[in-house]
Amino acid sequence: MNKRTPKKAKPTSRRNNAYQRLLKAIQAIPGESPREKMRKFTALALKVLVLKQAELAVGRGGPLAPWCDLTLLGTDVDGTEDWCLEAGQAYGGAVETFEPFECILGQLFGEFVGNGNKNDAQYFTPWDFARALTAFAPTPQKDKWSMGDPTCGAGTLLLVKLHELAGKDSKALRGLTVKANDRDPLCAAMTALQLLSNQLIWRMPIGRVVVECKDIITQYLETRVVFWSLTRDRFIAMDEEIRLEKANRVTGSDMGAANNE
Repeated sequence: MNKRTPKKAKPTSRRNNAYQRLLKAIQAIPGESPREKMRKFTALALKVLVLKQAELAVGRGGPLAPWCDLTLLGTDVDGTEDWCLEAGQAYGGAVETFEPFECILGQLFGEFVGNGNKNDAQYFTPWDFARALTAFAPTPQKDKWSMGDPTCGAGTLLLVKLHELAGKDSKALRGLTVKANDRDPLCAAMTALQLLSNQLIWRMPIGRVVVECKDIITQYLETRVVFWSLTRDRFIAMDEEIRLEKANRVTGSDMGAANNE
């Protein structure tokens, strides 16, 4: 009898391996539903990155000065849970393996959460389709609200434009201001996480990022910021501007008091 030729293993890519590792890490998180697991993961990753970068800003100085509403997705994850280390490392590895500002969580959310409870399902713009749409998007202008998405989902449409710009000139991102909003706290947090993680891991800081969480129709005039980040130079400039404004107010008050005398 002729021996059967052994089947060759299907080729795998680093990208797929990194993605599958992240998917398995999130699946392993305790939770009653896929959305609950996704919430815990996003809360952990965003909290760790913001706090770590805040420590650097106080010390020797990091590239960004970030702030986040750490209660946005609840306060039940403190980073000491058994699953935290693997989930954090898996996400960092995925961002490093994919291209700069490539949307990972939008795909993962659709595959993982979208297959669960129908009430949890949201359908974000596929990455390839979003890339095709960039041909119709205007070129962002420096120092304006140059990029915005009022219903950002996982941030795919913003990320695809940043991905394109980063491929041409990553330093150009320093002159941009990006604004995102979604009424779903999990979506707002995923967008903030993807924008922050790519800036830090790829060392491509964006001038200013602001993420809000509100109903764009009924709360249009309200300001509900849940995340922001500034490049270090912008943060220093803003801090100096605030100090000068306070000094001018004090000087003005003194002059007014002297005139009254």
